[in-house]
Amino acid sequence: MDDAAQIPQRVRFGAFEVDLRAGELWRAGRKRKLTGQPFLVLAILLERPGEVVTREELQKRLWPDTFVDVDHNLNAAINKIREALDDSAEHPRFVETLPRRGYRFIAPVEVVKPASPSIPSLSFASDAGSTTIDMSAETARSAPGNQATPTRKFVSRIPKRARPPVWIALVAAAFGGIYFLRPTLPPPQVTGVTQLTMDGAPKLFGVGPPPWPLLTDGSRIYFVEGYLNRRLMQVSTNGGEVIPIEIPIPFYGLADMSPTRLELLFKGPPAPLGWDLIWGQNMGLWALPVPGGQPRRIGDALINDATFAQNENAIFYSAGHTIFRANDDGSQPHKILSISSGLPFWLRISPDKTLLRFSVYNPILHTSSLWEAHVDGSNLRQLLAGWENPANECCGSWASDGKYFVFQSMHEGVANLWAMREKGEWWRKVSHDPVRLTVGQMSSQSPLPNKDGTKIFFIGSVRKDEIIRYEPSTNSFIPYLSGLSAEGLTFTPDGKKITYVSYPEGILWESNIDGSDRHELSFPPMEVGLPRWSPDGTQIAFAAREPGKPWQLFVISAQGGDAEQITSGATNHEDGSWSPDGNSIAFGDNAADARRSKGNALFILNLKTHKIADVPDSAGLFSPRWSPDGRYLLAVTDDFQKLMLYDFTLRKWEVLANMPASYPNWSRDGKCVYFNGGGKSLTAYRVCLDDRKPERIVDLSKANTSLAFGRFGWWTGLGPNDSILATRDVGTEEIYALDTKFP
Repeated sequence: MDDAAQIPQRVRFGAFEVDLRAGELWRAGRKRKLTGQPFLVLAILLERPGEVVTREELQKRLWPDTFVDVDHNLNAAINKIREALDDSAEHPRFVETLPRRGYRFIAPVEVVKPASPSIPSLSFASDAGSTTIDMSAETARSAPGNQATPTRKFVSRIPKRARPPVWIALVAAAFGGIYFLRPTLPPPQVTGVTQLTMDGAPKLFGVGPPPWPLLTDGSRIYFVEGYLNRRLMQVSTNGGEVIPIEIPIPFYGLADMSPTRLELLFKGPPAPLGWDLIWGQNMGLWALPVPGGQPRRIGDALINDATFAQNENAIFYSAGHTIFRANDDGSQPHKILSISSGLPFWLRISPDKTLLRFSVYNPILHTSSLWEAHVDGSNLRQLLAGWENPANECCGSWASDGKYFVFQSMHEGVANLWAMREKGEWWRKVSHDPVRLTVGQMSSQSPLPNKDGTKIFFIGSVRKDEIIRYEPSTNSFIPYLSGLSAEGLTFTPDGKKITYVSYPEGILWESNIDGSDRHELSFPPMEVGLPRWSPDGTQIAFAAREPGKPWQLFVISAQGGDAEQITSGATNHEDGSWSPDGNSIAFGDNAADARRSKGNALFILNLKTHKIADVPDSAGLFSPRWSPDGRYLLAVTDDFQKLMLYDFTLRKWEVLANMPASYPNWSRDGKCVYFNGGGKSLTAYRVCLDDRKPERIVDLSKANTSLAFGRFGWWTGLGPNDSILATRDVGTEEIYALDTKFP
C-alpha cells in the first residue's frame, strides 16, 4: 500500500480542523493563518498526540543539514502555533512545553474520515447557467447483474469560454514558481560601534529597574544622568562634550520627545516622598522646549510615563496600571486600557499612527514584557509571547519608516539589543523573528534608532564596584578587600568569616575575613541578596529569586550544600534577621510591597515549628533588624523617612530617628544603630538608645566617586569593629552609537 495513503488527510481537535496534505488550519469554516515551519511543527506534533516530541527530533526533521538557531526558530514556531490556536504557554490547552526536553500535543485528536466512495452529482457553473450530469443511474444500469443497456455518450454542455486557456494556467504556474523561489530578505547587519560620551557619570537606575530613554532631535541626544540629583544632559550625535541643560524646577526623569522634535516630555514636581528609591512613582508631567525655553506643566495628573501622539494634538500617559489619552495640554483625559500584570511605561506610537506599543514592568518579579494595542485601546496583546521564558524585554522604539522595531532583552544580568522586521514584501521572503544586534558582557540598553536608520544610540554599561571602608582618623575612604566586586558583606560573631554577594552577578560566597579560601554557595540562575550569618556562625540566611519568581528567604549551611527555602508566596520576602538564640528569623515584604499592603508587613518565622507570626502594628514597615539582646526590632517606613523601633517587652513601636533612613545595622554591643540617609542624603549616621539623638558621621557621597547602586539601593554595612563599609562604583555607563544596515 502507498505510505501516503496511510497518513490521515484531515484531523480534528477542539474547534479546529487541520488539512495535513493541503497545509491548512481551519476553525468554524474560517481558515487560520499558519504556514511554513510553524505548520510543519504542528503537523509533527499531531502525528503523535500525547507523546513528547523532543527538540532534537524536530531539528533533525526540519533542519537536518542547515545551520540555524534552532532554539530561536522553535520558540518562534511554537509562539505562532499558540497564537493561531488561541492557546497559552502558562495554561496550555493544545501545545505543552516541557522545559529543555520538547513539546507535547495534549488535546484529543480525531481523524476525519474521507467522504463516501459513491459517485456524487457534479455541478458546473458558467455564464450560461448550471449544467448537472447525474452519473449514478447510468452506473447502476451497467453494474454486474443488471440487464445491459445501450451505452450512452455524455457530452459536457460547459461553454468553451468557461474552460481556462492553457496559457493562463502556465502563466499562473510561472508566477507561483517565481513567488515560491523569491529571495530571502537578509537580516540587519552591524558594521561598527562608536563611543559618544566619556564622562563616567551614572546613566542607569541601578541593577534591576528599567532604564531612562535616550531622545534625539537629530543633532543632539538628550539623556538623564545621576541617581540622586538627576540632571538633564545633552551630547552631539557625533559624540563629544556632555553639556547640562539647566531647568528651573526639579527634574526627575525623561519620557519622550514630540514628533516635531521641538519639545521634551519629562517628570517633575509634585513627587511623593521616597520617589528616588522606588521605581515607577507617579509624578507631574512637564514639557520643555529645546534647545531652550521655559517648562510648562501638562494637566494636573500624576503620571509614570508619557508620549506625544503623532501629529494629533494629544498625549498618551500611564498612571499605575492604566493608560490614558488626553489633549496635549492634559485636558479631557480618558482611560483607554488597563493591564493587571504590571506598570506600563515607555509608551510609543507607530509611525502609521495605528498602534500603541509599550513595556510593562512587574515590580514583584522585576521583569518587563512588551505589549501593544490599537491607539483606541482595543486588541491588547503581549508582543513576543513565549519567545523567552521568562519574558524580560522592554524599551522598544520603531525606526522612522516603521520597517523595524528595536528593543532590549535582559537575561542573567546582561541586556542585548534586538531588531524585529515589521513590514513584509511580496517580492522577497521576510522573517519577522527578532535578530540580535549586540552580544557580550557589556549591557546594551535604551535603544534609539536615528532618523535615517543608519545608527542605533544606546547606553552601554559594564558593572563593577569595590568595597571601601571609612577611616575616621584621616576622614577618608580606603579600599577593603581590594579587587572584590561585591555588596552585602556580613561577618560571623567571632569576626573570622565573611559572606557576601558578588556584584553584579548576584552569587553568594563565603570566605575568611581576608578574602582567602573562598567558596561559592549559590549558582545561576538563582540571584541572591542580603545575606546574614546565624548567631553560631554555622548557617547563612539570604534572600534569593529564580527567574520570573519573587524574592524569598533561604537558609544554607556555611559549608555549602542545598539551600532550604523557608518562605513562599506572591510577594517579595527579604531582609532575614536572626533572633539571638538562632531559633527564629524576622523578615518582611520589600518597600514597594509594604506600601501596597494593607496589613502587617513584618513577620517572625519559628525555624523549629515553621509557624509564622505577624509583628503587631507593622503595616508600612520593612527591613527588620533584631537587636543582639533580642529586646528590640528595627524597621524602616516604606517611604524611607523614619527609623522605627519595636520593644518586645512593651509590645509597641516608637520613632528612633525621624529622618530619611535605609540599611540599619546594630553596633556589636547593641547600644547604637548605624544607618545611611538613603535617597536624598547619602550620609552615614549613628543613633544610640541612651539619648536617641542622630549623630552625623560622614558624607558617603564624597567617597572619591559615586557609590554603586545595587539590587536594593546604596548598600552600607559594618565591619567587625563597627567601621562603616560601602561600595564604590568603578564600572562604566556611557552612550554609544551602533552602525547598522537595515535592508
